[in-house]
Amino acid sequence: MNKVCHRQILNFLFICTLYVAVCTFWAKPALAFDLPSAPGHNAISTLENFGDNPGELNAYIQLPEQPKGAKLVVLLHGCVQEAKIFAGDSGMDKLAREKSAILLLPEQQKTNNVANCFNWFSQNDISKHSGEMLSLFNMITYSQKKYQVSEVFIAGLSAGGAMAAALLANYPDLFSAGAIIGGLPYPCASNLIKAIACMKSGPGKSTQEFIEIVLQQHPNRSKWPRLTVWSGTKDTVVNPKNATVMAQQWAGLNGIPLANNTIKHDEYLIREWRNDKNEILVKQVEMLNLKHGLPVTSEKTKATPPTEYILTAPLSAVNEIAKFWQL
Repeated sequence: MNKVCHRQILNFLFICTLYVAVCTFWAKPALAFDLPSAPGHNAISTLENFGDNPGELNAYIQLPEQPKGAKLVVLLHGCVQEAKIFAGDSGMDKLAREKSAILLLPEQQKTNNVANCFNWFSQNDISKHSGEMLSLFNMITYSQKKYQVSEVFIAGLSAGGAMAAALLANYPDLFSAGAIIGGLPYPCASNLIKAIACMKSGPGKSTQEFIEIVLQQHPNRSKWPRLTVWSGTKDTVVNPKNATVMAQQWAGLNGIPLANNTIKHDEYLIREWRNDKNEILVKQVEMLNLKHGLPVTSEKTKATPPTEYILTAPLSAVNEIAKFWQL
């Protein structure tokens, strides 16, 4: 059975068996317009010839006026989303322009996954130097070398968040920091049945098991990318337990088992794991009463009508992530 046929069968089963909340949420289309492209720098263009692409992914890139030596931000979309539209809806394209950063936008193809999800539940695609994982690694390192970037950051929503978590775990040397919104810890699932269970009920492994799996890949490592994890307490698509376990996993990797700072607000709760230099290594943001999606402020939604996965909130995830990254 060839690769495309095999994937189509798997994805058909995945979509058909996904519980109702997921199907209801992801069945709604994204905004039906393209982002305007500015002439010259800051236009989003196709990234080509970045190396082996066994995952058969697309890639787009937005460059600042002076890309050499700039910081590189990688943004992974969620299911049914398109990379360029998500960059605009989230505000990440504007942020990259303001910070003179390079923005890399990997994109799934429907021939790989009928719902346009990154295949975070496929063992072949989340294993190091394999499938989609290798495609993502190659497009990131190609951009890193071509533009001599100073630092690499990665963010992802939902399925893109789960894939970003896998990249951070597989290639910790590559990234300075990451951000996961409505995602899942690596490796939460290696097949369809486990993926559904993980999304609906939360991880089937203990935090310590998640820590040990990553340590087995990097047994002598002591320094890890900083990570911020976002979730909504009313998320019925990806159980918020996943965010808590992920934050605890990365805190454990850094040797800080307990959060040592908490910020309480009427609409959100923040937990921070700081090292002995008072640097925040892991930050968990729980948006109270928020559903599945990326939080943006009302100023953003006034300018652009919110889509189903963009949620009006008291905090802008993109702006807060940029502060955490020190972008």
